[in-house]
Amino acid sequence: MSWDTDIAELTQDTISDPQKLAEYGCICHPNRYEYTTPVVKGQFLLTVFISGTGSISTKLTDTATGDEYTLYRNPASAGDFIGKIRTECLSVIKDIVHTCYNQASFKNPDTQELIRYAEEQYGGKPEFLWKDYPHDAIIRRNDNTKWYVLLVRLPLKKIGINSDDECEIADFKGIPDQICTIAGSTVIYPAYHMNKKSWYTVRLDTGIPPALLHDLIDRSYNASAGKNK
Repeated sequence: MSWDTDIAELTQDTISDPQKLAEYGCICHPNRYEYTTPVVKGQFLLTVFISGTGSISTKLTDTATGDEYTLYRNPASAGDFIGKIRTECLSVIKDIVHTCYNQASFKNPDTQELIRYAEEQYGGKPEFLWKDYPHDAIIRRNDNTKWYVLLVRLPLKKIGINSDDECEIADFKGIPDQICTIAGSTVIYPAYHMNKKSWYTVRLDTGIPPALLHDLIDRSYNASAGKNK
């Protein structure tokens, strides 16, 4: 198994938390964080790079020569010394992930922006209600507890696209006479699972402009006002 695969498995179904990374001592740079620490009794400096999406890469520097050391990333390299380097480096990465990452069912940037905006604007957070569908969630209004977002990860064929690839979607509520107008977009479809007369589905893997996404959230939130279901 490759070094990159080992790291990818550590971060699977997680998302990095910028505040926790800063508190841990990671240095913020444009589009990434960096954390540097000595390993193998100070013989090397390990630098861990965390991208904006939470993916991790590493650089190992020989402290005596200043040269980059790369053998630990080569699956063909073996021996006790290489094994010790890998073990110590992975231990550092595991601690960063354990301390600074959160579990995340939804990792797409569009979905993360939806969740961020809903919480910031309306105080709503995803709620995972179903034991049989642990990755599906709803977001509801705080005043009347009515849902205004359903978040689901599903195969594209479930929304009429001939593909077994998975995507993340949101169901939004809409005023009935506006649904047809809204549904003309290439990222908006008839509602998955919900009533198609008052809900519609938005595909969340196409890079939706934040202003449009915020508008759809606002529409759904407003459409969910009142006492009637």
